[in-house]
Amino acid sequence: MTRLPPETLLFTTAVILAGVFVAASVDLPVLPLLIALLIGVSLFGLPHGALDPLIAQRAELWTGPLGFIAFNAAYIAIAALTVAIWLLVPAIALAGFLLISAWHFAGDWFDREAVVARLATGLALLSLPTLLHGAAVTEIYRALAGPGGTQLVLAQQLIAGPAVLASITLSIIARPIEWRPVVEMGVALLVALLLPPLVFFLVYFCTLHSPRHLWEHMKSLSTAVTPSRLALYMAAYTAGALALVGSGFLALRTFETPLDEALHRLIFVGLAALTVPHMLVLEYAEGHDHE
Repeated sequence: MTRLPPETLLFTTAVILAGVFVAASVDLPVLPLLIALLIGVSLFGLPHGALDPLIAQRAELWTGPLGFIAFNAAYIAIAALTVAIWLLVPAIALAGFLLISAWHFAGDWFDREAVVARLATGLALLSLPTLLHGAAVTEIYRALAGPGGTQLVLAQQLIAGPAVLASITLSIIARPIEWRPVVEMGVALLVALLLPPLVFFLVYFCTLHSPRHLWEHMKSLSTAVTPSRLALYMAAYTAGALALVGSGFLALRTFETPLDEALHRLIFVGLAALTVPHMLVLEYAEGHDHE
């Protein structure tokens, strides 16, 4: 166990605790779960995205003060465009967000060359919750995308099984002697199927995916960036993102949006707005590193 990465140990602990609560039939109300998810995203999700400017600089995406300003302006513009598209065509935006999230999350186990395995794993991870918790997922999707969310749930229910089979098969073929990634991925797929959707996302995103990327980015940047500069970027960009989240929350409440629905939109639309430019930076940096 001592050789396991820290995020794997954290994820394992969270899975066990969540499993105990679910097995004991402990009622987990939506509002506390959303608040816990918001806290988890703030502690792990936002800080790992806050390192994007440093990753972009290392990949020579920007240089100098003017380049820094231009990078941040483009990053904010892409995030704002994502929100605008969500407001105009929410069902299409949600479908697109699920697709890019599938690719992004499956990067925990597959690199960009393993296109089919990575897509299959990501789609399985995000589609499995619809099999046993279809009503709960439908409620979330309808809060995010209106009536079109129901069709997305039906589509995911159809692709969940084939995606799981393809994911497991390709994973075993790709890693015949690497047991840890296969087992870790298998556990993630299992909790995606069994745990309530918000609990699953809280456990996976906040205790495995975000910590893994945060620690990997900090380690890769540590040779060129001082710890104080890393801390400054994480603190400043996380604070800026939280300020925007707070503004979005106040705007939603101004329109008398129910609290649960406001938090759903705040968390997931906010994540979509940040995920799109975040993924673009990472894909560019990864391509640059392979040149």
